[in-house]
Amino acid sequence: MKDIFFHVGISKTGSTFLQHRVFPQLHDITYIPTNRFKQYKTLTKQSNSPKILLSREFDRQMEREVKAWSADFPQTKSILVLRRQDGWIASQYRRFVKNGYGLDFREFIDIENDKGFWQRDNLFFYNYIEILEHYFDHPPLVLLYDDLRTAPLQFIQRIANYTQSSFRAEDLDFTKVHASYNEKQLKVMLQAGKYLNINNLKPFKASLLNAIYKYAYVYPLRYGTLYGALWYPKAWLSDAPLIPEENVAAIRDYYAADWQRCLDYAGRQLSTY
Repeated sequence: MKDIFFHVGISKTGSTFLQHRVFPQLHDITYIPTNRFKQYKTLTKQSNSPKILLSREFDRQMEREVKAWSADFPQTKSILVLRRQDGWIASQYRRFVKNGYGLDFREFIDIENDKGFWQRDNLFFYNYIEILEHYFDHPPLVLLYDDLRTAPLQFIQRIANYTQSSFRAEDLDFTKVHASYNEKQLKVMLQAGKYLNINNLKPFKASLLNAIYKYAYVYPLRYGTLYGALWYPKAWLSDAPLIPEENVAAIRDYYAADWQRCLDYAGRQLSTY
């Protein structure tokens, strides 16, 4: 029986940093990169390595993917990184706006009426812990995104402890993985997204047509808008914030009990890993 460790996201919790800057630097464990996701099951079965590490971001598809994986590898030890719901959904929203979705924040997540793009149930993060406990033989290692930001070496050491691997701190690169866009750029992009169809990268069945569409139309228009927004007159934009603080506070309050359960769960593991 192989020792299989699976980092299962969720998105916007430092996954890209871990996948590109941390997991490849771990010693005494075989990391299979995300670009081979479709081959994960085959590669895991065929590998002669006694310890394997995998990584993939699962959000709304968490239960479907975990159930499918556990059918072959119920002994998997999972790793889940969580971020408080208000900060997480705000980061998700900025990414969606950047990608050309012309939705106001209330249309993106509607706590009162649950008619937004994201459903309220998708932000009850303790459900993810229960899914992992249900389908795998081992409880998940639950880590906090805030710890990755404030004490990255200690955060990574906990992963190394859990996977019984090691790393050299001098081999790690802590520079930013993604460029960030300011409020003005995102406001301009939000307005553009209401009129331009630039959020779908795969409108065709043929992969070649999708590639041409993405690189010849979507990307030039999307990033041209983002960088052109730097010279856009600020006076032409509303003074209202992209993400109203009252909505953020409502989200924080709505999920406070669920988040506390997540904190308690993660806290109980501190003495072990």
